[in-house]
Amino acid sequence: MADKANTAFAARVAAFCLGERAIPSAADPVAMFGKAFAYWDGLAGISDKFGQPLGVLRENDGTFTTAKPETRYLRIARALTEIAGYGFHAPLRLDMHDARDYGLPKTRLRAPVLAYNRREGAQNMVLWPLSNYHTIGERRFVHSTPIDPIPFENKADIAAWRGALSGRPNTALAPNVKYRRFGSEILKDLSKPQTDAALWALHEELMGITRYNLVLRYFMSKEMDVGLTLTDKFKTARETSLLAPLCRNRTAIDWFFKSKYVLCLTGNDTGSNFLPAANSNSIVLKEDDGWEHFYSGEFHPWEHYIPMSLGALDLEEKLAWAKENPKACKEMMRAAQAVCARFASPENRRIYLSEILANLTQTR
Repeated sequence: MADKANTAFAARVAAFCLGERAIPSAADPVAMFGKAFAYWDGLAGISDKFGQPLGVLRENDGTFTTAKPETRYLRIARALTEIAGYGFHAPLRLDMHDARDYGLPKTRLRAPVLAYNRREGAQNMVLWPLSNYHTIGERRFVHSTPIDPIPFENKADIAAWRGALSGRPNTALAPNVKYRRFGSEILKDLSKPQTDAALWALHEELMGITRYNLVLRYFMSKEMDVGLTLTDKFKTARETSLLAPLCRNRTAIDWFFKSKYVLCLTGNDTGSNFLPAANSNSIVLKEDDGWEHFYSGEFHPWEHYIPMSLGALDLEEKLAWAKENPKACKEMMRAAQAVCARFASPENRRIYLSEILANLTQTR
């Protein structure tokens, strides 16, 4: 019975990751792809969108390495190492960077692109786990049993969140925004000398980003412990009058275990804390941001987590419901842990990743 259940689970995950297919009549314009786009010929050749060597090399043992320090190259090397480990050797396009919005009506794709995230409804976007974040054995990935030692009833009755200032202004918080820059781009401006008027303009832009908006609203709340965590790369921005009151020290995963409620907010990483939170003895309140990951098809609102609207404007309402319904929260928590345990299974992972690659081979 258990084997059949796991087989069905793996089949669902593979089907979800493969997603919708469509073959547009025109070829993909090179300009639509970014610096993180890569083409692998199935052997040792890895090139960028212009066909030039990318700087990712295949070693004699079959693994892939790069001497470039940028995250985008490291992610490509790690993904190709896992893919090649399954014996896959067909040409492949991939882009493992954040916020990949290919495959939508304005960015149609003629062939599949492997990515760790996609927009709902995107076609020819095939999902794949993000190395390190989604690698079995990593502390911040899921485990067969929760590593959280604190029972739900013994946790503080507060909501917790920490994270970088990432993401873009959304329509819920800034319906008339003219610019939709990433938070990292705004931080670069904040790292330069600014007049009071310029700071106010940047604040207005930041108010459209869930992470900034929510922390500003609740950083002094007794019901929540929320804060921005910025690396030393943005030390100057961190010390501005806009961000200094909102910033906190960076924390380990264990920090979240203290609270009954853990917030999952949209950003460039589209909520990298969702899985470790879902695998804890806390309940997740997740913002509905329209992004999908390889695991998204197995987690459902009100069954495994409490959903929040885009912009988390209903946070207070959902948090009040959670406090009034501890039994339902614990049931969702246990259901989420059960899903996490299946994702922690090496055998399940082998089945669904092999199925994804087999399907990609057949479509060529």
